[in-house]
Amino acid sequence: MERKPLTAKKIAKILTLLSMALILSFLVSIASGVSDIGFYKAISSFFSSEKNLAKTIIFNIRLPRFAIGAMAGWALGISGAVFQGILRNPLADSYVLGVASGAAFGAVLSIFLGIDYAFFGIPLYSLLGALFSVFVVYYIARVDGKLNTGRMILAGIIVGTFFSAGVSFIISVVPYSMLGGIVFWLLGDLSTQDMGVVKAIAPYVTAGSVPLIVYSNHLNILSLGEDGAEQLGLKVKRSLAMFFLFASLLTSTIVSVCGIIGFVGLIVPHIIRIIFGPDYRLLVPAAGIAGAAFLVFSDILARTVIVPQELPIGVVTAFIGAPFFLYLLRWKRR
Repeated sequence: MERKPLTAKKIAKILTLLSMALILSFLVSIASGVSDIGFYKAISSFFSSEKNLAKTIIFNIRLPRFAIGAMAGWALGISGAVFQGILRNPLADSYVLGVASGAAFGAVLSIFLGIDYAFFGIPLYSLLGALFSVFVVYYIARVDGKLNTGRMILAGIIVGTFFSAGVSFIISVVPYSMLGGIVFWLLGDLSTQDMGVVKAIAPYVTAGSVPLIVYSNHLNILSLGEDGAEQLGLKVKRSLAMFFLFASLLTSTIVSVCGIIGFVGLIVPHIIRIIFGPDYRLLVPAAGIAGAAFLVFSDILARTVIVPQELPIGVVTAFIGAPFFLYLLRWKRR
């Protein structure tokens, strides 16, 4: 089936539709949880000056949790779309490339060494781990001056496994009092977030997102291959460096505060590409909004499936993402 040309009006319609799904996730999120507040009381608390338990729960717990979940889904969706565009492979994302494992290792190492609050805190050390991982993978994947995408994915898996082993080593030697929190955090955790965390990571997420959206058309050019992109006047090495840097910044920021949340950056861009087409001018922001809505709905499941206990959100996204992605692969073969 031939798709109609992508226009600004079409982009606006699709992004508006996805934004409505995100708004719906917000409404369900603030009304859902252990405390039975109800939808009407949750909404009315935003317009009431009266201080009560329901308003405290919503503004101190559920609203920050929605915000951090939406920002995490946005960042992971965009970074996943960018990594898939760079490698021209729908199976690529920050976890396959070892970026997330490198970020996790940097964050856990900073906690272990007691420097997690020095020099801009955990996000900085997480970013350093992610960038080191990207550098190693990129260096290994360069063959005769060109980026070998298949080799990069294999290198990413190996480097990611190495850093995961490093994280496991640190877990095995940390004091028992720190063990539970680190393990739960690595599985993906939104339960301890507050508005202070939201304000702290918002600049990182903004700084990483804006360049990737503004220059998303470069990914369309890179889809022609490095030689074809250079013939069209694109400075390939500079563009790749920019995309790797800012996509790694997004991933490391989220890993530093939420732990490892898999499949968002893998499956969401893949679905958006199937439904709306491969044009990255639409795919990058659409993957961000869809990723935000997907992660918020996943968080709702994480805290309501086995009330009053709570599942790590990374477990929920894996339970949803893995079977669905296998289904997509099977469906695509037919």
